[in-house]
Amino acid sequence: MSDIQIKKVTTKRDLRRFIRFPWKVYEGDPNWVPPLIMDVKEKLNEKKHPFFKHAEVELFLAYRDDRLTGRIAAILDNSHNDYHKEKVVFFGMYESLDDFETARSLLDRVSRWGQSRGMEVIRGPVNLSMNDECAFLLEGFDSPPVIMMAYNPPYYIDLMEKCGLSKAKDLYAFFMTREHKEKDKVRAIAEKTRRETKINLRKVDLKNIEEEAEKIRFIYNSAWAENWGFVPWTDGEMQHMAKKLKQLADPP
Repeated sequence: MSDIQIKKVTTKRDLRRFIRFPWKVYEGDPNWVPPLIMDVKEKLNEKKHPFFKHAEVELFLAYRDDRLTGRIAAILDNSHNDYHKEKVVFFGMYESLDDFETARSLLDRVSRWGQSRGMEVIRGPVNLSMNDECAFLLEGFDSPPVIMMAYNPPYYIDLMEKCGLSKAKDLYAFFMTREHKEKDKVRAIAEKTRRETKINLRKVDLKNIEEEAEKIRFIYNSAWAENWGFVPWTDGEMQHMAKKLKQLADPP
């Protein structure tokens, strides 16, 4: 019988523990980049984040002998299930010590949470949707993570496989600097497109970000409609994302 106890996050104290737990997991890891606590709080705030208009989320903490050993979020994304005609419960925000019983207990809790709502498949991690950070890092532990890409200890993959999960898809990230040797080729393609088509290429107008975000949402949703796991951005989600990324934009 497992010594792990799973507790639903119900209090502000529980939420603080949920948000702060990664600092315990990544203690001493020079490549880990901690999230902004205010951003995590906003992401999990049902009243502020537009994701919750079409989704339900429950947070859980794992304890062994009163010692916190892991956390997880159970996620029911109605937009995903309606779009793909699936019955999937997602798990996300996963963090744990290298403890098989903790991993299995957390995943079992999400599975049962999903089953109680009629779900038939468990998939993850997503934080909190396929339009956010998703997947586990498999390679690249020797360098810091990049924005909106996963980072985790190497042992997470082993824990998931021992729990019976198998890979659904590979997610690739490509690193390119301003001095990348292919930059001239990309510029040449853009110029050729400008000459030979009616497509107009321009920079985003950061002073009119709300209108620009709507155009990006239309293009993104149209272009990615047939991709595996795609979930259409809502207007509220795209506006929210645009305002966040605007803080990092490199204006002309």
